[in-house]
Amino acid sequence: MPVLTSGFVHASTRKVLALQGVGRGHLQCLSADEFGRLDKAALKRALEDLDGKPAVVYTDQARWRLMPGEFDPVSDMIDLARQA
Repeated sequence: MPVLTSGFVHASTRKVLALQGVGRGHLQCLSADEFGRLDKAALKRALEDLDGKPAVVYTDQARWRLMPGEFDPVSDMIDLARQA
């Protein structure tokens, strides 16, 4: 099962993916803007390409510790996932 993300994935998340049997190799880092926020159009295309198959959409809200005010557009990502 693919895991769709902007690429800012904490090491603990990678370990959890491996422990759950999803595997780190299923991590798909989509394009992001200059601040590292997920490109919503890229997420939409990736979800459409799945044609209804399951996926994990990994959002990052922890980045604010490193770059205050910058994190993935979580609400928009949820909306796109629900539409898929």
